[in-house]
Amino acid sequence: MKLSKIAYCSWYFFLLIALTACGSSSDPLSYTMSGAVTGLNPGQQVTVVNNGADPQVITSNGNFTFNKRIPFHGSYTVTVSTQPSGQFCSVLNGTGTRVSSNVSNVNVVCGVTIIHSFNRDSKDGYDPQASLSLGSDGYLYGTTANGGANNKGTVFKINPADVASYQVIHSFGTLAGEGIEPTAGLIQAKDGYFYGTTDSGGAHNAGAIFKINPAGDSYVVLHSFTDLDGAQPNSKLALGNDGFLYGAALRGPNKNGVIFKINPADASSYQIVHAFEADTAKGKSPTGTLALGKDNYFFGTTFYGGTTETGTIFKLDPAKPTSSYQVLHSFTGPDGFYPIGGLVFKDNKFYGTTLSGANEHEHGTIFVFDPANTSHKIIHSFNGADGDAAATSLTAGSDGNLYGSTVLGGANDQGVLFRVDPNNPASYKVLLSFGDNNGALPQANLILGTDGHFYGTTREGGDNGRGTIFRY
Repeated sequence: MKLSKIAYCSWYFFLLIALTACGSSSDPLSYTMSGAVTGLNPGQQVTVVNNGADPQVITSNGNFTFNKRIPFHGSYTVTVSTQPSGQFCSVLNGTGTRVSSNVSNVNVVCGVTIIHSFNRDSKDGYDPQASLSLGSDGYLYGTTANGGANNKGTVFKINPADVASYQVIHSFGTLAGEGIEPTAGLIQAKDGYFYGTTDSGGAHNAGAIFKINPAGDSYVVLHSFTDLDGAQPNSKLALGNDGFLYGAALRGPNKNGVIFKINPADASSYQIVHAFEADTAKGKSPTGTLALGKDNYFFGTTFYGGTTETGTIFKLDPAKPTSSYQVLHSFTGPDGFYPIGGLVFKDNKFYGTTLSGANEHEHGTIFVFDPANTSHKIIHSFNGADGDAAATSLTAGSDGNLYGSTVLGGANDQGVLFRVDPNNPASYKVLLSFGDNNGALPQANLILGTDGHFYGTTREGGDNGRGTIFRY
């Protein structure tokens, strides 16, 4: 005999009451909630909560379980309520709805340690836009575009093992006719000096090339740019096999940029290696540090120009630049556009990023370029949630993976730190979403320290909202 609708509902109602009355640790109408913590520094603790309650104070890496169970078809949102001192933890797989089984895959990843927060109101500089450099003395050296004694930028150094060691070794704007507002990183040459460029200042207010010793008590302008010999150098210098330093500037005799070189021991040796032509199909506005291939050619990117005015990959032989310059690839949009971070050479191929393009979201790409056959292939297209606007070059890790960051995107739309195996595009993984407390808007590529950690900077965020130096 078929049960009436009322009888059936009554039977189901009493069954629920019976099951609830029998509630215990094996209650089938509620489920356990657990996960794991990784990367927490020794001696630190992190507190996580579920739906704003049931706090769990975790003092070491490993597994944890919430005290309260999740009801059948309930939801959960795990967040960090108290961060460790000097470190930032984020939650992966932390939300879910209509729960019908035990949850065990919540990951609390403590990956970033802030080793310095910049402060606009002091003289230590702020707004770091360039990558760090590891000095022969084990210190990290870098620049800020603003701040310092004259609010025109700084050169700084810090011992990564001693956060209190942060020191400004030069404030730009102190010397007459020197450069100001550096936006590129430093390179240490064999003579022990660091070499860099400034975006503005110099004798003609078009930027300058400078050198400085690690102590900061010797600062020399090697070259002041003019609009005719290049202006607004915006990328880190590269050391050629001939001992010259090579770089790129956004302006020049044709107003489309130049590649230049200078002997660090001879300031008068400055010369233009290649001036980008008025014909922008051959590239315009070179960006990113030049990368040296195994054939001793330099490879680089332009932000504009090419067949669709959305950027190029080029190469040139520094020994005969005029005849050797060649556009190898023009970006078109579906393959990404506006490459800005430069290239990294790995396994006889070049890897890079684009600021935009590739799919309907146009959030940018990670790509591989094979100079042997000039083939270009997308490794990953960003979708916003997993990153947006990659403005940095990639960094090769000791594990064979490529690491990098995006300026925007991620959980807080303030950038992400990512990892990808170049031979397995499906391996792409967001390691961290930036967001104020742990820094925001990373614009510089990572460097790998001798301790196996990655180091980088963010333009904003941190304790004072003016940028950070971080360790991952």
